[in-house]
Amino acid sequence: MKTEIRKKHVHLPLDYRATSRDADYTRSSWVLYSYFMLKILEQVNFMFFISFQFGMSWMTLCYLIEDYRGTDYSKSYGEYPATFLTYFSLYDKTDKENAILATYYAYTSLSTVGFGDLNPRDDIERVFIAFMLLLGVAIFSLVMGNFIAIIELYNEYESDFNDGN
Repeated sequence: MKTEIRKKHVHLPLDYRATSRDADYTRSSWVLYSYFMLKILEQVNFMFFISFQFGMSWMTLCYLIEDYRGTDYSKSYGEYPATFLTYFSLYDKTDKENAILATYYAYTSLSTVGFGDLNPRDDIERVFIAFMLLLGVAIFSLVMGNFIAIIELYNEYESDFNDGN
């Protein structure tokens, strides 16, 4: 059995073009808005990823410093200086808490906010953080530049769309 598709003749109202244009405008602006929100979310996700990577690198460095010094340090140099892990009692916390704390520390350091609640306690840690801060400024500048470019592009598209170009 063959099914026929019949086209119905639809009588459109006189103001159909205006209604259709408004619907197209709403749909197009929603797609445009969604695209740019996804681009912004991509930048935020990138910053979280970078902060997490720096945080885990920081924790790895702290554990390496502790392992390198070991127990012989106190015999050779006297009292054992506090490091990031010992000063902030990170050995008493779970791995999940340490990951959150390290990511928070990396994010506040990379963004140059640096509340001062967490800080390096040893010279090796300070040298690593100095390089991390230099790299962090470059990364945050890149992300902010991308963020501004996204906003400018959105404004350009929105103005072109409103002008009917």
